[in-house]
Parts: sequence; C-alpha cells; structure tokens
Amino acid sequence: MLFHTLDFALFFVVVMLVYGLLSGGWLLFALTVASYVFYGYIQPYYVVLLFALTVSDYAIALYARRFRARWHGVVISFVANFGALAYFKYANFGLENARSALDFLGYHVAMPRVTLALPIGISFHIFQSFAYAMDVLYGRFEPCRNFVQYALYVSWFPQLVAGPIERPQRLLPQLALIEERNPGFAARLPHAAALFAEGWIRKMAADIASRSADAFFNAPAGASTSDAVFGIVAFGLQIYGDFSGYSRMAQGVSHVFGVDLMENFDRPYASRGFREFWRRWHISLSTWFRDYVYFPLGGNRRGPGRERANILATMLLSGLWHGAGWTFVLWGAIHGALMLFESSAGAWWSRAPGAITRVFVWIAVFLAWVPFRAPDVASTVACYRALGHGGWARPSLDLVFGALVIVLIDVFRVPLVPTVTPHRRLAGWPMWDALWRAAGCAMAIVRHVLWGSAEKAFIYFRF
Repeated sequence: MLFHTLDFALFFVVVMLVYGLLSGGWLLFALTVASYVFYGYIQPYYVVLLFALTVSDYAIALYARRFRARWHGVVISFVANFGALAYFKYANFGLENARSALDFLGYHVAMPRVTLALPIGISFHIFQSFAYAMDVLYGRFEPCRNFVQYALYVSWFPQLVAGPIERPQRLLPQLALIEERNPGFAARLPHAAALFAEGWIRKMAADIASRSADAFFNAPAGASTSDAVFGIVAFGLQIYGDFSGYSRMAQGVSHVFGVDLMENFDRPYASRGFREFWRRWHISLSTWFRDYVYFPLGGNRRGPGRERANILATMLLSGLWHGAGWTFVLWGAIHGALMLFESSAGAWWSRAPGAITRVFVWIAVFLAWVPFRAPDVASTVACYRALGHGGWARPSLDLVFGALVIVLIDVFRVPLVPTVTPHRRLAGWPMWDALWRAAGCAMAIVRHVLWGSAEKAFIYFRF
C-alpha cells in the first residue's frame, strides 16, 4: 500500500477513528491489527512470516535473558531471522552461483529455484526485530513483557516496509505511551501534514527525474556522453528523493499518533567525506551495521589493518543487504574502497578545502550508483563506457525540474522536531506548515499537468 494513494488515505482515516475511540490494551491491539492489514494488503500470506519472526524474537529475548543463555539466544535469533532472509532473498542467488562454480569445475548439476515472491520490506522488519533481541540479550534494554506492544514495535505500519529501522530504546517507550498522546492529536495534525507534504514532493520530484535515468540505463550502449552523465545524475537524485521522501512521509504519518521516527537523511550530498556521507545517508541502516556488524568485528580497536578489513567487510555486507546480485556487492565494495581511500589520505583530506572534497565525494558517490541501478555487471560496464562515447546535449526538462525541486527541498525542509526556545515554546511553525501543504498541492497539480498522474512504487520496497 503506497502512502500517496487513495487506498492508503481510506485506511488512514479508519486508523485515526480507531485511535480516537479506543484506549488501553484494545488500542495497542487495534493498531497492531491495522499494521498487519497494511503489510498484508498486497501479499496477505506473508503476515504469517512477520508474525512467526515476531513470536520467535519475543520468546528468545524473554527466556534467554531469564535463564542467562545469551549465546544460545544469539544463535537461535540469528538463525531464525537470517535463515528466513537467506531463503526468501538470497536462495536463488546462492544456487545460481553454486551451479556456475560446479560448471567451472566440470560438474553439470541442475539446481532448483525458489519461486516465492520476495516479501515486501523483509530486510527492514528482520533487522528491527533482531536489534531488539540483541539489545535485550546484551543487557542494553529490558525485555518487553507485553507481547502486543512488542508486536506493534516490529510491525508499526508507518515504517514497516521501508524503514527507518528503529531501535527498541526509541520506539517501544513511545508506543507504550501512545494512548497518553491522544489529547494532542489535533495540534499535531498541521505539522504531520507538512512533513507528509515534504515527503510527497520529494517522491514526485524523484519520479520526474527518473525519466532521464530510465532512458539511459535501459539503453546505455547507444547513449552519448551527455546521456550518460545526466542519466547517472538523474538516478542519484531519484533514489535520494524517493527514499528520503518515503522516510519523511513515514515520519508525518507516525507523528499524527505522537510517535516520532528517527531522522533517516541529513543532506547526504553535502558531505565532505565518505564516512560523513554514511553518517547522513540512510542513517538508521548505517548505524545498524555500525552497531551490529562493525563493532562486533572489532571496529577500530585492533589496529589500522584490522579496522580497514572491518570497514570493507561491513560495506560488502551492506551492499549484499541491498540486493542478491554481484552489482550490489560491487556497489558496497566501491564504497568500502572510497572509505579506505579517505582513511589513507588522513591529514591531507582533513586539510583540503571543503569545496574540493565535497565535489569529489559527490562525483564518486554518483558514479558508484551505476552498479546499484544497472541490472547486471555487463550493463554496469556498458554504462561506464558510455561516459566516453562523446556527444553533448542539454539536459531534459524532467531532470532540470526534478533536480531543482530536490535542492530547494533540502534548503527549506520541514524540521522534524519544532524549535523550542527558553522564552517561547512553539507547538509547530504554522506559517511554514501551511506553506508546505500548499506547496505539496501545487506540486501535485504541476506533475499531473506536465507529466501525468502515474505513481511509481518506492524503490526501497524491494529491499
């Protein structure tokens, strides 16, 4: 169910009515049921998987903590969560590569294929559930004894299918107090609408820019140099506008209920370093990999050589998380290499003018998007080769308009948390909130008149 559709609008109205009418345990239960309805709208049978993994981590965290069987709990949670992820997301990838390896060795074996569709957002709710189990088992968070409350934490519908990946320390306490925030419902609506409007504008701008990206990536062999440059730039803007737009819309929907989701993007294309880029891009995922992969591997505590190996391993796993394909592994490897380059540059990089490092980071990050978007390694090579084909033409109106909108949004974005001063507490910014809602309506009209009304699914739904 897409946020920017009539189906979601009707669903959301019903959920708001339930929120206003119920209280106590019945409210938590109703919101959990609503979250399952939201998740199962397209793939009803996968709510069983969501429920099974929820029960698994709830029981593991509760009983392994009680009987001090931490390592048993870690192993069981890891196998349950990542076993399911491996089966649904990576089984065919593994089988195909195993067949290729056997063919290379002279053993021709017919491999089966997994024909089940990938559950929407499976990586997101598995990472969120696994984070809870690990934080409880390592004593960073007390186990939740209310199963319905925990089930709502895993399935909270605004961020269920594409994040942000919330931590139990942030989200569970807010859900526990969700009933107490009911009286402020009407006061939150304007700011929530402004957040949603910003996200909607980002999404529409991304869809418009995607036309230039699709035109290039669908036929890189016949593209000119300008087609390649503008196509690569268009995709870099598309994926940023698309995903940051989803995150903003999710924040707006959740804010209505008094639950504030974490900031997931912080103007990443303004970064002056590759580490800084990952502190600003998909923040919930990058901090998840930092806390549950990079630190457990040893982080930077075992010398520079081990630190570099840990960075590279973390980025390779991050790439593989995004998709079961060698192009995603290549994308992760490129970012790992860029971070190692920055680390090796050391003092020189920190002393270099920001104008130079920002441009270098921007170019490198956009070029790294090529394997992320290309369907296979051969197409990736073709896209890079197109940069040397020659020929130049002006960018399309799609790209210019989409880029301009995304830049302006980053300059004038809606604050997630309203400003509070010692002398005056602001419940929101009424003027700016109203302007954002008006801008959202205007953008929707412009898009409909110039580019039609067809909406694309969010890119990160497939991860």
